[in-house]
Amino acid sequence: MLAAEKVRKLMYQGRESFTAGFEARDFKEAIHNFNALLKIDPTNGNAHRILGLIYKLTAEYDLAHSHLVRAIFYYNKDAEAYVLLGGIKGSIYFQHSKAIEALDVALKLRPGHYLALQYRGWNKGKLGQHKLAIADLEASLTFGSSLDCEETGNTYLYLGQNKMMLQKYDEAIVDFTKACAYNPNDAQIHSGLGLCNLLQKNYKEAIVDLNTAIKLNSDDPENYQLRGCCKEKLHDHAGALQDYKTRLELNPLGDAVKQAAFRVQRTLSSISVVVQAAGEAAASAPDN
Repeated sequence: MLAAEKVRKLMYQGRESFTAGFEARDFKEAIHNFNALLKIDPTNGNAHRILGLIYKLTAEYDLAHSHLVRAIFYYNKDAEAYVLLGGIKGSIYFQHSKAIEALDVALKLRPGHYLALQYRGWNKGKLGQHKLAIADLEASLTFGSSLDCEETGNTYLYLGQNKMMLQKYDEAIVDFTKACAYNPNDAQIHSGLGLCNLLQKNYKEAIVDLNTAIKLNSDDPENYQLRGCCKEKLHDHAGALQDYKTRLELNPLGDAVKQAAFRVQRTLSSISVVVQAAGEAAASAPDN
């Protein structure tokens, strides 16, 4: 069999085994086929890109990054490779400026690529460019809102986060609520709703949202801090103290939380002294 025919056969087998293993995230056969292909044709950009995608899905990010860089080196017109690379540089390596550079190229090659717009918007938000982030995220919804329900939910989540940073709390709540309709089990969404309600002094509503966030992800210390703040505002000092203590158990750093816990503990002690004194006064009062 000629080398070109072997490459075509291995590419077909690789794609088929990738599709077959996608749901179970079992890509062993696909990896075997694409590695065999690359032994024959090491400059095959498509094989490198698909291996990059596979290793991204299996959270082997260094391998994913390596293959995506080679995919672009061998074929620099592959928009999907730039999108995947931008996603990894931003969300895994926190190289937000480099991520934006890759995504800019992707959007030049494929204007209106909804994931490229979403990723670029997310990265701009991380750099504090909230207005620019919102513009990209809204454009992402225009081009891709009907294509992927989970990603649509993520886009609304990022919109809410950026609008919240601009103190547009009502608009943020609308976006978080839309995000929740797509991804109801995403703790970040409920945490965002809780924070918006807290900042608007809707403490009871915030506690409901934060209860849900904590139920979905009990390991996030910030939600306990936020809920503790709400409880303190509602004079539930015992509940606030417990939340502050849990926050410090999960993450002992943070002078503000330590001060809040001390403040609530002191308030509880003062209340206890007052209650005790009232009880003693009542006990010593003469009977009528």
